Formats: sequence, C-alpha cells, structure tokens
Amino acid sequence: MKPMPAPIFCASTVATDVAAVIAPLLRSVVVSHSAVTEAVLVGNVVMGFLLIGVML
Repeated sequence: MKPMPAPIFCASTVATDVAAVIAPLLRSVVVSHSAVTEAVLVGNVVMGFLLIGVML
C-alpha cells in the first residue's frame, strides 16, 4: 500500500477536527446519541492534534 500524500492526509485530519467541532452542535438537536460515537470523535480529535504536532 502506498503512503497517503501529505495534502490528502492533512485534509483528512482537518475534516476529522471539523466533524468533532460540529458534533456537539448536532448533539443539541439530536436527543439520542451514542457514547461510543462520541468517544470515537474525541479520539479522532486527539489523534488529529497529535499528528498535526508531528507534522510541524
């Protein structure tokens, strides 16, 4: 498997961070949400910040 090109990797990280910012806004609209989904989003944000730190 070829490594992911840097621009695509960066865009995917930014998309994850944006999704994590939008999720709490959607949570106020959608009453029932899954704790597992929330945990995955938080994990993605943490990994996104770690990966951005490594890239800098």
